[in-house]
Amino acid sequence: MDVTQIQKLLAQTFDPVLHADAERQLKQAEQYPGFALVLLQIVESQSQDPRSQISLAAALLFKNFIRKHWSSSENPQEQSSFISAQDRVAVKSQIVRVMISSSPQCQATLSEAVSEIAKFDFPENWDTLIKELVFHLRVDDLRTVRGVLQTAQLIFDRWRSKFADEAMVQEIKFVLDEFVQTYAQLFMQLHQMIQENAGNPNALLELFQCFQLMTNIFYDFNFVDLPEHFEDNEKHYMEIFLIYLEYQNPALPDLDDAGPLEGIKAKICEIVDLYVKRYEEEFTTLNRFIEAIWRILTSCGNHQKYDEFVCKAMRFLTSVVREKRHMHFFNQPALSDICEKIVLRNMEIREVDEEVFEDEPIEYVRREVDGSEAETRRRGATELVRGLLENFSKEVTAIFSSYVAFYLDSYKSNPVENWKSKDTAFFLTMALSARAQSTHTGVTKTNEYIQILPILTTHVLPDIEAPIDGIHPVIKVGALKLLTSFRSQLKKEQLLQVLPLIVAHLDARNPVVYTYASVSIERILAMRLQDFTPMFGPEDFSPLMESTLGLLFELIVRAGKEPQKIAANDYLMRAIMRTILTVQSNIAAVPDTVTKLVGILEVVCVNPSNPKFTHYMFESLGALIWSVCRQAPKNAHQFEQLLFPSFQTVLQNDVTEIMTYVFQILAQLFEFHTEAGIPSTYESMLGPLLTPSLWQLHGNVPALVRLLKAYLRKGAADIVAKNMLQSILGVFQMLIQSKITDTDGIDLLEAVFENVQSDSLSTYTKGILTILLGKLQTSKSASFKQRFMRFVCFWCSLEAHGYSADGCIETFDQIQPGLFSMLLQQIIIPTMPTVSSTDNRRVYVVGLTRLLTLSSYMLRPPLVQSWVPMMNALIKLVEMPSTNRTEDLLDNNGDDGGYQTNFSRLATVSSLPIKDEPKQSLTVFIGMALSSNLTRPEINELYQAVDQHCQQIVLQWLASQ
Repeated sequence: MDVTQIQKLLAQTFDPVLHADAERQLKQAEQYPGFALVLLQIVESQSQDPRSQISLAAALLFKNFIRKHWSSSENPQEQSSFISAQDRVAVKSQIVRVMISSSPQCQATLSEAVSEIAKFDFPENWDTLIKELVFHLRVDDLRTVRGVLQTAQLIFDRWRSKFADEAMVQEIKFVLDEFVQTYAQLFMQLHQMIQENAGNPNALLELFQCFQLMTNIFYDFNFVDLPEHFEDNEKHYMEIFLIYLEYQNPALPDLDDAGPLEGIKAKICEIVDLYVKRYEEEFTTLNRFIEAIWRILTSCGNHQKYDEFVCKAMRFLTSVVREKRHMHFFNQPALSDICEKIVLRNMEIREVDEEVFEDEPIEYVRREVDGSEAETRRRGATELVRGLLENFSKEVTAIFSSYVAFYLDSYKSNPVENWKSKDTAFFLTMALSARAQSTHTGVTKTNEYIQILPILTTHVLPDIEAPIDGIHPVIKVGALKLLTSFRSQLKKEQLLQVLPLIVAHLDARNPVVYTYASVSIERILAMRLQDFTPMFGPEDFSPLMESTLGLLFELIVRAGKEPQKIAANDYLMRAIMRTILTVQSNIAAVPDTVTKLVGILEVVCVNPSNPKFTHYMFESLGALIWSVCRQAPKNAHQFEQLLFPSFQTVLQNDVTEIMTYVFQILAQLFEFHTEAGIPSTYESMLGPLLTPSLWQLHGNVPALVRLLKAYLRKGAADIVAKNMLQSILGVFQMLIQSKITDTDGIDLLEAVFENVQSDSLSTYTKGILTILLGKLQTSKSASFKQRFMRFVCFWCSLEAHGYSADGCIETFDQIQPGLFSMLLQQIIIPTMPTVSSTDNRRVYVVGLTRLLTLSSYMLRPPLVQSWVPMMNALIKLVEMPSTNRTEDLLDNNGDDGGYQTNFSRLATVSSLPIKDEPKQSLTVFIGMALSSNLTRPEINELYQAVDQHCQQIVLQWLASQ
């Protein structure tokens, strides 16, 4: 397609009648060579017309196209076929020029596209980028300066979220060498221009927009380490930052919303907070910043536009007050000042908070429960209280306790008029009493100077027991929050008494009240005992099961008929999920649960809008299938009849947002079939599942692998008989080529080895190893190396279908004599200490134990020289603590990166256990293997050379059996 055609289609996307067909044709056009370049050409040609919607539409389409198809592969041959190598070079040579010459809206969009490309190509494959950006940093064109700084900041911003390895350090050095001199000059030029234009508000707006980006970049440059330039010029930069921290100018308009000046002040607070935490020895002006920020906070107004600054400023003070070396700043008068003039005034509920409570109930709950992404004054004040408690616990508790009593008395005197007083008391109690907490258990450590149980029984439980409409809804929510937060301080019997009261709040009219009630139910039911078993079982909650589910489903459906409204409140769906998990098979007593879930699924499938809701909906389905079918596997057929029409709609309409969930549920249902071979329902699906296009969306891959593993487990013989094994191995080869999916490829390969007879696979094994070894040689990924090692150990662990440790050795040595010995010495043994997860460790230990005790090759040169080192490493590996912990569904909320990008695993769809894995513990397994083989002279002789400490460990294992 040419420019004219694409431009016409972009125009049609604004037409309500034509937009669907236009979007479909644009999606098809993505596969044509030069598509990205055509979009850039349209942006450049249309951007000078401020009325043009087409330029922005082209820029947005370009950004999304780049985000979707600019591969992360290091090998050009493995990159997305949608963008050729020639197009990549051309895009990188044009995009900066187009970006700086475009309108502000397009500029911002193309800056994101540059950042996306840089994520993969910079600096190795785009080493001219910084020079090109620097070339355009001239203060005579502030629009261009803003575009360049905006782009640079998006590129540098990634340093904050990535692990600071040597590659990143070298990247930052490379950027500094190219950029920092120009940056320093521009910093001073902008500062001088701001002073010179003090009476020109229009000029100041542009200047402050640029200077705000400069402060963001300053933060990025200093985040990983303190560069020499900034260490040498620390006082110079900080003196200027002090000027803008307290900058006031009556010429500036008094706007309702935060502007660039407020953003600059907030970022300065973030910068000095970073310096306090990491570079305090070099921070010569710290005292002046403490005084200035303290002074501003005590006088700063309650206007919403100052919120970000106030939050960042309180965070800075929190960092200062936590360090014992700064205790001299906080004498008794100073403590009273900070408690009264900073904490309390920012902890009281404001009109803007009330508006969120009434108009955006889900956002209000999200702030309270998840912290949301937005910082709030109340959260900042809470963190400041907790910082003060670290070194001034007794003093601060005394100060605030008097205020808690004052606020409670104020409420008691007139509950209707003074409800805000109790809300502040609740908030202050939470901040003051909770010294440590977690999502799973709530508060785990309380303030030693506060008795929390009397507060709960005297001031919290009465509010929960009160009629739903009898007190202000904000107080109801505050009581539910305190009870939920301090749930670990109550006994199971006490929680069982209060649960019916909480369930009754699901019938409240106020959305925040019933939503927080659902949160409370979910969090309480998720509690675990010290041995990690659930605190509440089916017998505990089954009496409340029907009323709870009925109210939750009613609340979801009541929201509206549109998909966006149905799926708006994910907390309700999470409570449904937890209820089903808790009551387990008793859910059968509520037969309409599955039909209600399916009804919601049918609506949501049309237009998925809330990733969390979708995730919990499928977790609920997974929990329901597991609860019902593990008691009666035949019920899987009924679930299929109900679900397959919706699943078919998802797959036919390519609803990419939820396909990954469909594949996981299909795998779960498939595995409950008890008949031999592949059921006819699933047989027709296998061919389409192997279509390469289905595997191009990376989020689908782990789910599809999971489904193919189910096919292999149930019907490997059928797959071989129908000549489909080669197609599955083709999928493996495709997955192994990309570093995003290479470990999924090995996961699929393990399933093939586990279930397919060795004689059916023998013609492919040498080729499989050649592919793996080639990838191992070129890949820089530590995760792939470890996954490859796990595969070798997995192969050695197999005892069925004609596989053995000796067969593994023979196949490797057919490729190159002595290759397996080299792998042991150079890769497997040296990296064994890095195996941390329990699942991986179990495969390693079983495989290597069988290799050491069952392989004849291990007792002959050259492998025999690795026997003792491997046994030493094996014993030490078993003794190392693992990183695994008991997983809870709270860990996985389906919001890792939104739809379409990442795989969200359903915890209710468990991983398939390895068929031949020993049931006993690893220590028992190794002990038994050694006991039965030490009678063999050749093994006994080798074992005597094992480290004495390791032998003592084995003796302890044997003694404990």
